[in-house]
Amino acid sequence: MARRTAGISRIEAERGGGLYAEFTCSGFFLLACRRSQRLAGFITATSLRKWHLALRVLIGSVWVFHGLYSKLFNGIPRHQAILGKVLGVGDDISRPAILLIGVMEVSLGIWAWSGRFPRSCALTQTLAIIGMNTLEICFAKDLLISAPGMVALNLGFLSLGWYQAMVLSQRRETSGAVAESAA
Repeated sequence: MARRTAGISRIEAERGGGLYAEFTCSGFFLLACRRSQRLAGFITATSLRKWHLALRVLIGSVWVFHGLYSKLFNGIPRHQAILGKVLGVGDDISRPAILLIGVMEVSLGIWAWSGRFPRSCALTQTLAIIGMNTLEICFAKDLLISAPGMVALNLGFLSLGWYQAMVLSQRRETSGAVAESAA
């Protein structure tokens, strides 16, 4: 029969490794460690790629939605009014300008979907959002629903974009290093 030490048997400690023997105070904690280890293995192997793909799709979809629906299809006319006020022009000039911005936003969404050059894409998104937010707050604050809310949402959105860019870049660098070492 195995001797019990620090809440786990000697056999369990040897099987689980040194970390279990040092940090485990009860069998329940050991069970939790084993389950989380299995879960971490499952997340790393299976779901991580899907999570990053879902994040890329989400980021690209936000840009495509605002480019297509809000700008090109004029689904949110307030966007054209904001641009008209920022530029200080009427609808005759702001409509072609909003169409150009819509095309650029759709292009940025497609770029985000592609996953190519993720850091450059995140930087471009950051510069676009900072530029748009700054101009909107300076020249058309009265047309905004909530300037602080817009900034907070965009900071969250950019943090997702940068997280995705850094993780995707790191995965590509790591896979490139593995491919080079295998050759």
